[in-house]
Amino acid sequence: MESPSVPTRRGRVPWQGLLLAVSLLTSWSPPTTAQLTVESVPPSAAEGEDVLLRVHDLPGFLAGYVWFKGESVDSSRQIASYVIDTQQMYPGPEYSGRETIHPNGSLLLQKVTPKDTGYYTLLGIKRNFQGDKGTGQLRVYRSLLIFWSPPITQQLTVVSIDATEGEDVLLRVHNLPGDLAGYNWFKGECVDSNHEIASYVMDAQEITCGPANSGRETIYPNGSLLFQKVTQEDMGYYTLQAIKRNFQSEKGTGRLRVYRE
Repeated sequence: MESPSVPTRRGRVPWQGLLLAVSLLTSWSPPTTAQLTVESVPPSAAEGEDVLLRVHDLPGFLAGYVWFKGESVDSSRQIASYVIDTQQMYPGPEYSGRETIHPNGSLLLQKVTPKDTGYYTLLGIKRNFQGDKGTGQLRVYRSLLIFWSPPITQQLTVVSIDATEGEDVLLRVHNLPGDLAGYNWFKGECVDSNHEIASYVMDAQEITCGPANSGRETIYPNGSLLFQKVTQEDMGYYTLQAIKRNFQSEKGTGRLRVYRE
């Protein structure tokens, strides 16, 4: 899977206020109002999967985000920071090259390993340098598939997934082709404009909703499709069409099963 197109830079963040806020908030206590929370999607992941640490109840008027490995705000364990105005991500000491912060604060970890198991903390920094933080847990288990050699294939695939009604679900994609211009997601097994959920243009980082969009779907720059609070009606097949800059395309289909609790 290709990494999302959000640019990264190593080194010191030119916006000094972000680093100042991190140091000032090291011993900060969260407010008693609606608290920022972090959710792992999926809750438990097999080794080699991609995981999205999704954020709920973000405060308003944010200037940026800082992600940390662990349960505290510790600059020595900083994964990366993100400045909203410039859409720039700046790696920290714990950055492994597999993490990407999205504009909505979510953290994508690609090809997780058992070493990634643990707590992760997000600090959302407001423009007045006040901040909110939330912590979530990621569990990674060893997959029996690591002892199996899969057939060599470069075919684009959508990972099928089972979910419980009300959960958030991430449809992940493998073997994306290179030189992509954008994506289209469809409900069903065919590329049919009447069943289009949404399209994503890489250069503009712009999402356009289609007729089958329920308002609960989000496309990420790596092609993954997030469903919020799935229902029985969401059950079925989903098709991703990846469009190259030469207007050739590839498609892959996966299945979502939704069970009642």
